[in-house]
Amino acid sequence: MLIYFVILTLFCLSAVLTFDRILSNGWRSFTSCIAFLNGIVLIVFIGLRDGVGGDWESYVALLERFRWPLNLGEYVMLPIEPGYAALDVLANAVGGGIYLVNFLCALIIVFSFIQYAALMKINANYVFFIAAPYILFVVGMNYSRQSVAIAISFVALAHLANGNSRGFRLLMLLAMCFHFTAAVLIVFLRFKRKIYSVLLLGFLGVIGAFMSFRYSAYVSGGEFDSKGVWLRLSMLLVGAFLFWSLRNHWRSQPDAYWILKRASLVVIMLAALSFRFSTIADRIGLYMMFLYVTMMASTLRYIRPNYPEFQWLSIFFCAAMTYAVFFVWFGLSSAASLWIPYRSILPTFF
Repeated sequence: MLIYFVILTLFCLSAVLTFDRILSNGWRSFTSCIAFLNGIVLIVFIGLRDGVGGDWESYVALLERFRWPLNLGEYVMLPIEPGYAALDVLANAVGGGIYLVNFLCALIIVFSFIQYAALMKINANYVFFIAAPYILFVVGMNYSRQSVAIAISFVALAHLANGNSRGFRLLMLLAMCFHFTAAVLIVFLRFKRKIYSVLLLGFLGVIGAFMSFRYSAYVSGGEFDSKGVWLRLSMLLVGAFLFWSLRNHWRSQPDAYWILKRASLVVIMLAALSFRFSTIADRIGLYMMFLYVTMMASTLRYIRPNYPEFQWLSIFFCAAMTYAVFFVWFGLSSAASLWIPYRSILPTFF
């Protein structure tokens, strides 16, 4: 647990040192340099882990099924997303094993969050700090495929927030190549004609039927109920609350405003859904973390510059919320043994 706390605190100090209202314009390159170094730390930390994560054994067994030379028929028939399967094939071809797969996944995740921060005009150090306790540490360590899909979805939604609907659609398809649940991003598509909205509802019905079959464990209830769903939903509800509190600041960015408003409504729907299908609500909610991270970072952007006390109050709020999330998942969660203690193959290189 200590190593996670140290890295989180490193990100916290980086966020404070690069606080936009403290640094002058001449220090922007310093901010980018710190973000780059933090990104390297994350890539090494997530990518070179050893035996950490609830799905570790499953991913190792899956890797064995993609031995080089590749059996194309087996590649097509295996119930695994093609993007992650391609990483397995590449790792087997060059002899990198599961460590190369995890390293490449970590590289995609970190690059995606940096791109998201740049597109949303948010300090990347804020993003690393706010996303670290749950999205990067817990999801990144335990759900390799879906963590990549979630990271790509952040970039997709950031493109849509900037009016680039084509980029959003392409990145949504790319995210689906790592986890089919990324199809839920379709709720963010906008149509001028009602007929397209009707077709969208029909398509969502088909996707829902497919996911019910493909991920039957997520919708069957009972023993598959996600016991921690309300911990995650509480984070999303905080994001929704912050959006409605700061919504006037977003009205000058109509595309971003529409996305954040839609995400906050989806979060409310997921809260209702969780009473019956908690795990599917939980997994879909992961793609709404865009709302949580964006709005938490916005508390550092949309503050009153003429009142210094509000600046430090916003920093304290973000730090307190982020550390609270950390201690819940690392101190109180019954599943914490899946990512604690942390182990890495890095010492074997020295």
